[in-house]
Amino acid sequence: MVYIYAYGFVLIPLYSAWFKLRFVFRLIIHPLVVISGEAILREVAAMPSENEPLVKCASMLGFDMFFQLVGRFLVNAQESEMQLVTVVLVGVEEFIMRVTYLPKRRWIRRHVFGLPTISEEQEGRLLGVLAFDNMSSMQSEIAAIIIATSSKLLLYDVRVNFDLGFFVNKVDF
Repeated sequence: MVYIYAYGFVLIPLYSAWFKLRFVFRLIIHPLVVISGEAILREVAAMPSENEPLVKCASMLGFDMFFQLVGRFLVNAQESEMQLVTVVLVGVEEFIMRVTYLPKRRWIRRHVFGLPTISEEQEGRLLGVLAFDNMSSMQSEIAAIIIATSSKLLLYDVRVNFDLGFFVNKVDF
């Protein structure tokens, strides 16, 4: 919840103030917030527990839904040329982060924290959590694309009345 409140009251106003740096905000600051939050939630969900996996991963699902939707709104709030570039770069960025998650985690565990490798049981729990996380991320991303695009299209006429960060041009339909 701290992430959500901090994002809503600190980072979104900062995003609105950084009109020229929105591209950088979406490619660097937003992913750092999401990566750190997801890492914490994954580790908590992978801990031994009597709860069912779905119950342990429910907070990850909510986190994914919120931040995927915010990320899509950030992309849609950009100008059309930068929006296309951002979509491609965000896709590449997310692919690289997903593919390199386990090697990065092993390296950090061994070299930064000096911890031994995890047992097969711990790794099995972690892989189950990662499978759930990947599935929920894909579903959240598809829903976020539909919601953000629909919102931009439906609210385009009133974009000046509500500061949604949309680029305002002089073309009238």
